[in-house]
Amino acid sequence: MVEDLESRLVETLGTAQRFGFLGAAPIDWVIAHARQFVTALPEATHRVIDVGSGGGVPGLVLAVDRPDLEVVLTDRMTRRTDFLSRAVTGLGLSGRVVVLPGDAAARARDARWRGQFDAAVARGLGAPPITAELCRGFVREAGVLIVSEPPDSAEGSRWSASGLARLGWRVDDQVFPGVIRFRAVGSTPPPDVPRRGKIAGRW
Repeated sequence: MVEDLESRLVETLGTAQRFGFLGAAPIDWVIAHARQFVTALPEATHRVIDVGSGGGVPGLVLAVDRPDLEVVLTDRMTRRTDFLSRAVTGLGLSGRVVVLPGDAAARARDARWRGQFDAAVARGLGAPPITAELCRGFVREAGVLIVSEPPDSAEGSRWSASGLARLGWRVDDQVFPGVIRFRAVGSTPPPDVPRRGKIAGRW
C-alpha cells in the first residue's frame, strides 16, 4: 500500500512537470528535496500551509509522509489549483488536504486563515522578503516557516536579521540541508503583515 502511494506520488508529480508546474529536475530529486522539508518540520506540527504550492511540492510530499498532518495547498493560479484538487483526490488525501485558490496575501489577512497554522512551507515562492512577509500572516505563535535555500548560498545569507525581526521572525538555531527554518515571534502576526498592495522584493 505504501509502495502504491509512492508510485502514485511519482506519477502525479510527473504530470505536474509535464503541465509546466514543476521545473525540469528529475522527479526523484524533487521528492528527495521535498523530504528535507519533512525532516525540518517539528514533530508536534499538526497543521501546515504550502504557500505557492504550484505542482504540489512540498505540500503533497508532506501529506504523504506525515499522515498525521492537515495540509492546505494554496496557489493564485486556477489552472494549478484545479490540478492540485485532482491530485489530492487521486492520492486519497481528500480527508485532510485542502486546496485553497486565491491570492496568498489576501488569504493571510482573512481571519479564517490568519495565525491558524503550526507551519508554513514555501519552495521557490519569491525573493526572501516576499516569502517572509506573505507567510507570516498564516503562522501562529512559535510556529515555523521552512523555505528552500540554494546550495550555493551561505547559510542564512539571503535573510536580513532586521527585516525578519520587523516581520515577526527569527532564524531557528537548527540547521537542515537544503532548507532554512524560521520561528515566529510574538503571539500574533504584526497587524500590517502582509501589507496590502504590491510587496516589495527587498527588506
